[in-house]
Amino acid sequence: MMKAKIFVSYASIDKEFAEALKNFIESTFAGGVTVFVSSESLLPGDHWSAKIVEHLQGAKILVSILTPQSLSRPWVIFESGVALGKGIRVIPVCTKGLAKDHVGPPLNVMQLLNIADEEGLKRLIKNISSEIEFDKPNIDERQSAEIIKLAAVSDMPAPLSPAAKEQEHVHLHKMRLEWDELADERKIFWEALNKYYGAKYRAAKGYTNTIEQLVDLSEPPYGLPLKDKNEHLLNYQVNYARYLTGDSVKLRNICNLIYPPKDSSKLLADCSAIPRDMFDAFHSARKKLATFWNRWAEDAYDNRIIGLDTIARAFDNSHRIMKILSYLETSLVLWTEDKGQGKRYLFRLTKDFPRL
Repeated sequence: MMKAKIFVSYASIDKEFAEALKNFIESTFAGGVTVFVSSESLLPGDHWSAKIVEHLQGAKILVSILTPQSLSRPWVIFESGVALGKGIRVIPVCTKGLAKDHVGPPLNVMQLLNIADEEGLKRLIKNISSEIEFDKPNIDERQSAEIIKLAAVSDMPAPLSPAAKEQEHVHLHKMRLEWDELADERKIFWEALNKYYGAKYRAAKGYTNTIEQLVDLSEPPYGLPLKDKNEHLLNYQVNYARYLTGDSVKLRNICNLIYPPKDSSKLLADCSAIPRDMFDAFHSARKKLATFWNRWAEDAYDNRIIGLDTIARAFDNSHRIMKILSYLETSLVLWTEDKGQGKRYLFRLTKDFPRL
């Protein structure tokens, strides 16, 4: 019997879930299906879009994995559209907390499945069985449990409501205007950092030529945002900083010199490694920049007036400044004694940005 080909459409952020679902389907229909997922089935050098269209042409079913992240990826919708145009059965499945009413056209006109539990998985298998006329699928309970675990609610926010999405462009325009207005602050911020870094570290062994390069090589601050609201950012050094490695340690140490341990007999400006004549402007610029990102991140996570994916596309080169602002906050806390909740949205956006 010729194996039926099933195409699994997904966003790269959901790779682990897609590959687990592939293994689950192939095991359930042992000998009866071949499942294609792009990350596993494409070879180096393959023309990506052409190869996917080729695989789609031979597919019997397309399973479209819809999550809060994949729903904003146009390629997932494109693959489903191509499949529908070729007469391929499309089975959209919602998971990781995505509700069916979050899904728009063309997928919302089909029967949507939610595979966050065992019953949902059984419905998916039943749909596949019916389409390929496979009488006796055999569900492995261990694999089923793994799928359900991976399908747990994502810590990323759900997509914007249709009404919010309609007005999103207004907020994005405002955000861009505010960012443009901070052009002088951005210039002051990086000039001060580069003057200090260039004088002390540019020729040092193991350090990059510029602080921008060092920030790019560093990971977001480990442990942030703080999960326990009763936990204090003052304890970051003891509880989390020790887990930093490589360039992240170097960046953390530099920030600790810019905002060193508090000396009650001196002003912060007199303790900082930033040149005294530049410190006040630098410190003011840093505050405005951190406030900007924290406030707009709050609008994305809690107020739900702008999507994280929209911010990531519009400000795709901004992860660098988010990272160093977050590191600076962990050092500045020795002076401000901020419990870490004040900039929690900045910290969360810094952590999540690479996933968008």
